Amino acid sequence: MKKIIFILFLLTILTINVQASSAAITVDIPAKNVLIGDQYYVTVSLEANPGFASVQAELSYDHDVVQCVKVIPGEMVSGMLSVTNPHAAGTQARAILVAASTRNINQNGKLVTFVFDKPQSGEPNFSFKLTEIRNEHGEDVSCDIVTKNNYVDNKPNDGVIPNNPSDGSSTTPPTPNNPSGGGTSSDLPQDIPTVYPPFLGETILPWWDTAPDTTPTVPEETRKPVLPPAFQDELMKPIVSFTDVSESHWAKDYIEEAAARSVINGYPDGTFHPDTDMTRAEIFTILWNLSDKPMPSGDSPFADVGYEDWYYHAAVWAHENGYTDEETTVHFKPHEIINREQVIAILYRYAGRPKAEYILHPYEDADAVSDFALSAMNWAVSQGIIVGMDATHLVPQGAITRAQITTIAVRYIHYIQAQNP
Repeated sequence: MKKIIFILFLLTILTINVQASSAAITVDIPAKNVLIGDQYYVTVSLEANPGFASVQAELSYDHDVVQCVKVIPGEMVSGMLSVTNPHAAGTQARAILVAASTRNINQNGKLVTFVFDKPQSGEPNFSFKLTEIRNEHGEDVSCDIVTKNNYVDNKPNDGVIPNNPSDGSSTTPPTPNNPSGGGTSSDLPQDIPTVYPPFLGETILPWWDTAPDTTPTVPEETRKPVLPPAFQDELMKPIVSFTDVSESHWAKDYIEEAAARSVINGYPDGTFHPDTDMTRAEIFTILWNLSDKPMPSGDSPFADVGYEDWYYHAAVWAHENGYTDEETTVHFKPHEIINREQVIAILYRYAGRPKAEYILHPYEDADAVSDFALSAMNWAVSQGIIVGMDATHLVPQGAITRAQITTIAVRYIHYIQAQNP
C-alpha cells in the first residue's frame, strides 16, 4: 500500500512539473555584419513545445534602417495553413506570421524567418511579439521569449519576456484562413533590384527569357520616380469599414488600406463582397487606379469595349502600354473570370518585368504554372506579393477573389514604397 501511495506521489510531482514548464521561444538577431546575399535574417525558434495549433507572431522594425522583403514560415508550421505579410499596415512597420491547424504541432525547431534588405546605418529597433499561441482546445500556451540581440555590439543581450497573448496590447493580424497565403522557400533570390513604377522604369528580362527586350530604357538622369497618389501615404483617405468585412477577416487591413488609397471601391450599400471572383475588367481598372487614372491617347481597339463601358479608359490604357496579353487584340473579354497566374502575369508586365531567380521549389504544383506566367510568378513569390493558397500550393489556375486581389495590390504598393523610400 505504501508503495502505491509513493508511486502516486511521484506521478503527481511529475505532472505538476510538466504543467509548470513553459515553451521557450528564441529570437536570434545576428550582428550587423552577418549578411547573406546582401540580406539580413532574423530567426525565431521554439523549444520545449507543449503543443500548439495556432500562432500569431510579429516583428516590428524601423523601416528607415531596414526593409522586410519576405517572411518565411519555418519547418514547424510547414504543414499548417499560414499567412505572411512583410509590410503589415499600421502606424509601425512590422512583419507578421499567422499559422493554424486543427491539431497540435508538437515538434521543436524554427518557427519563422524574417528576411530584410541589407541594413543601413542606425539601429533597426527590432521588437518581437507573440500575439497569440494556443493549443487545439483554444487554450493559451505558456511561453517565454528570449531575445538574443547581437546587432549593436555583437554581445548577447538576452531578456526573458513572459508571453501574454490575451493582453490586447497589439493589433491582431489577419486570421489564418487566408486562402492566398502561406508560401515558403529556403531558396531566396540573391538579387532584389530597384523597381520603379512601370510608366517611368526600365524593363529587365529574367535570365530564362530569351525574347528580345524592345522597351526603351529611360535615361539615368530622368529615372527617379514620382510615385502616383495611390503610393503616397499622406494622401490616403480616412479608413472606412465595410459591413461584410468582419474584424476577424484575414484581409480586413488590406481591404481598408486599398479603399483608402482609392485603388478599389466598395458598393453603394456599404459592402465590399470580398469573396466575389474578379474579372479582367476589374483587374485592369485596379492597375489604372494605381497609376492615377491616366487618359489613353487613342480609341478602343476592342470589339467588346465601347466608350459607354465603365472600364473603357482602363482597357484602352492597358492595351496602349502593353499590359494586356498578346492574344488580346480583337476581344478584351472584360467579364471573363481571371485566374491567379493571369493576374500575376499582368502585374508583372505592369511592374516592368523585374528580374527574379527561380524560387518555386517548395510548391508541389510549381509545374502547373504556365510558361507565360513563370517569370511573373517567380518575381511575385520572391517579393512576397503572392505566397500561395497554402504552404505548398500556388494553385495558379484557381480563380482570384476581390479580397485576394486587394491583398496583392497593397503588397505591391508596399513593395514599390520599399524600393523608393
